[in-house]
Amino acid sequence: MKEAGARGDRPGLTRERHNITQITPEQKPRQAVYRLPLSLWSPAWVWTVCRAVGSVSKRNPARHRGLHMKLVVSVVAIAMLAVASLPAQAAQEPIYRASGVRDSGGAAGVGVATAIHCTNFDTTAATVRVRIRNFNGQVVGDSSVNIASRNTNTFVTHDTLLFFDNTNLSAGTVIDQGSLIVTSNSLEVICSAMIVDAASSAPQGIALHLVRSNPLPGTEE
Repeated sequence: MKEAGARGDRPGLTRERHNITQITPEQKPRQAVYRLPLSLWSPAWVWTVCRAVGSVSKRNPARHRGLHMKLVVSVVAIAMLAVASLPAQAAQEPIYRASGVRDSGGAAGVGVATAIHCTNFDTTAATVRVRIRNFNGQVVGDSSVNIASRNTNTFVTHDTLLFFDNTNLSAGTVIDQGSLIVTSNSLEVICSAMIVDAASSAPQGIALHLVRSNPLPGTEE
């Protein structure tokens, strides 16, 4: 990038690397105008712009009087616009609770395990978190995943032969009469849970009764 000379050396200054353009004196003889695109609101770009403007202002302070203040106002306005344009992130809320979680503590495809299936019926991806506690309240499994729209994720206390298990919560841990809680940032998530024979590819097990929290308006489970 070429450095700008003293006043009068060139009719105008163009810095394409930072996308900053100063209008020539012939176009606007009394005031320099800088055009700052809205895409340049990262800290690195703002620092680069400030250094460039500061360099020009030091060589000609009288002509660029008030330029720093205008730049500060522009940067603040751009930052506020960027924050306002960010999508609101919904908070995680409990959507299901259940009691009676069981796991024999065996290896994959052995013993007894608990499986939780969660399907996201929302039009956008949803974050779903499953937390498992043992009979004494100790947390033995805790995992959070993003589930795409219309997709299903299967959480298991350890891998089974029956299901295509996506998320292993507590492999190798014995769970006796435990509990589970499911939270999500979308109320469009529907879940079911069951205790299964991890060594069987046939559906053998016990369905767990899930208690729904924060249901969708007009629905009943």
